[in-house]
Amino acid sequence: LGDRTLINLGTVNWSAGALHLTANSTVSNSGLFDIQGDLNWGKVYANGTGPSGATTTFSNSGTLRKSAGTGSATLGSQDGYYGHYGFFNLANSGTVDIQAGTMRLLGNASTTSSGTFLMNGATSALEFYGGTYTLSNTASLSGSGSVLVTGASLITQNNPAFNSPLTLSAGSFSATGALTLPSLTHSG
Repeated sequence: LGDRTLINLGTVNWSAGALHLTANSTVSNSGLFDIQGDLNWGKVYANGTGPSGATTTFSNSGTLRKSAGTGSATLGSQDGYYGHYGFFNLANSGTVDIQAGTMRLLGNASTTSSGTFLMNGATSALEFYGGTYTLSNTASLSGSGSVLVTGASLITQNNPAFNSPLTLSAGSFSATGALTLPSLTHSG
């Protein structure tokens, strides 16, 4: 996927293979985009050839779902040895629905989300790994799974509904206005 815009108004079932970036791209999802496994988006040339990095801007007003796999769907990648990156910047005004495993986000920009994030399994998680993510007062995070901040900056504005446990191990977390968390674990 590179130097293109993908507009989804129906259903995309991504069940195998990695999505490689060769240039910047945009995805506008108003339908269902279902990640059916522990897949990788954004890997850029592991052998040191090719572009030095590319970014996907994923604008979700529909449903972005991870429905299968007990590991991570890694959205955004980095190869520190060669310095190649494939960033994934998510702006969610719809629903992110994590039914299995972890959805890991590695971005390189600042995005704002006003939608819903559901972690529907006890072992499901939403991981903010890189980039800056702002959750507006209309955003909500809920479910029995967890929210992990492992290298990104997570900012909440004016008390969004934050009903999932938060673990902060790297990166930063800040809140403007009052915020109630069901639990907070800090390490590192």
